[in-house]
Amino acid sequence: MTRVRWNGALILGLLAAVATVGLGVWGWTGPGGDDPLDALYKALQAFVLSENYSDLEQAADARLPLEAARWLGALFAFYAILVLVWSSLGLWRLGLVARGRRGHLVVAGATVFADRLSETAAGGDLKARVIQLRAPDQRPYRRGRLIRLPFHGFDRDGLDEAGARRARRLLIDLADDGAAVDLALAAQRRYPDLAIVTRLKDTNLLRSLHDLPGGKTLRAFSEAEAAAREVVRRHPLFLEARDRGQGRIHAILVGDDDWLEALLVEIILSSRTLTLAKPVLTVAVAEPVGFRRKLAARYPELDREAAVTVIAFEPATFRVMTETAPEAVTAVFVAFDDGAQSLAAALAVRRQALSWPGFGAFIFTRTSGEQGLIRPAAGEPLAVPGEDAFGGLVSFGSLTDVIHATGVLSEAGSRAERAWHEAYLRLHPSSEAAVPWERLSEEYRLSNRRAVAHVYAKLHDAGFDLRAWLATARPWDELPALAPGETLFRDEAELMRLAELEHERWNADRRLLGWRLGESADQPGTQDKLRKLHPCLIDFADLSPDIQR
Repeated sequence: MTRVRWNGALILGLLAAVATVGLGVWGWTGPGGDDPLDALYKALQAFVLSENYSDLEQAADARLPLEAARWLGALFAFYAILVLVWSSLGLWRLGLVARGRRGHLVVAGATVFADRLSETAAGGDLKARVIQLRAPDQRPYRRGRLIRLPFHGFDRDGLDEAGARRARRLLIDLADDGAAVDLALAAQRRYPDLAIVTRLKDTNLLRSLHDLPGGKTLRAFSEAEAAAREVVRRHPLFLEARDRGQGRIHAILVGDDDWLEALLVEIILSSRTLTLAKPVLTVAVAEPVGFRRKLAARYPELDREAAVTVIAFEPATFRVMTETAPEAVTAVFVAFDDGAQSLAAALAVRRQALSWPGFGAFIFTRTSGEQGLIRPAAGEPLAVPGEDAFGGLVSFGSLTDVIHATGVLSEAGSRAERAWHEAYLRLHPSSEAAVPWERLSEEYRLSNRRAVAHVYAKLHDAGFDLRAWLATARPWDELPALAPGETLFRDEAELMRLAELEHERWNADRRLLGWRLGESADQPGTQDKLRKLHPCLIDFADLSPDIQR
């Protein structure tokens, strides 16, 4: 029973009880009747169908109020029994409703993210039907389109109770990443047609997930990677660099390792153009030596894609010591797991920035909330420090950002990636990746997502104005469409330029998946998937004409 209905039932019962007692006291204290205490005692007996009310002939003067109290008390007792039985069957009733749902979203987890996502999906503009499975001691709860049920584990048919077999999507967000992956694998075996998405906090596990038996098609995301993807897509750095007359993107990244690594990867992948030199990234972390080692182990050829400098910052003051020319900075990103720490660090960076003559970059600040700091529209030119009350601070990384970037609540979330894959199938029908999207490994899905994210940079290099489109579009759900009569390229030279840019993007994608230049020892000229070696990780001009086309 919902809270509103339960409150209504209690009020109705209370009114009936007060009326019963009042009528009983009035009747038993009538002319020649009992004293008030005895009358109150007899009045209360109306609820238990006492014999005092069986013969009211002797109370002729007060028979009407006593008859009313007698029947009202009996009805109240029956009503109370019905309410108790109905509420005691709450779990059974909600379970029955849950099992009968179709096309809904199932959320397994009791984290803050799972709670907020469930509430967001069920309310607002989305109005999705959501069933959230929380802790085993969760009381059955229903509010609007959201149902919350206790989750006793997969082995006890916990997902079946939520109607997972007929759901459109399952989102798993448990406190333990290992338990989340185990549940995802088990659910994938039981519900092969169900779209399953898992949120993981451990980025090492996230990157190696496809190596698990049965894990090739599992879809997982981290909050950091999703937020980085969303902010870079909403505000392309190559546009800001162009507007500032810069010859390359230079971003300063300050914060926790996972957030900065996600931003570094996304900036390199989404911002590569032929009109700008390869980006410069200054990364300020608490432990620079450890972060350098991590980058070197994961991305052996990172230096081919960007000039990355890792420096230390002072945790007490968040002071960033950098030799960077202030006018060369395109953007600053401050991202910690703790939103309050991000804001404090961003304000400290802003104070430093105001002392740099010529500094004109905006400061992106990772916050968990969705109010307070400015949130300009996608593609909108941003404020710089000192120009408004917020000092050029722009928020990113909220729950809404993560939802948009992952597409977990959107039917159109992977539409562009699917279309890209279908086009690839038409061009390469015999490739090892020539399988339907549903059976495509997550590594190839990730490559499709990265290819789609880079479309903006290609259009920019082709001379299209993206700001006008970004201002009215949802860049996380759709791609720009050419106007009638427009063409992507006008001659062979422009076509080859786009081909070169796509090869540059492909090089970055491979290198940021850990691949290096090389070839198979057994079959020279071919790739070695086990050792992640590929002979085409070279400049476009050095490729054979067949591969160029």
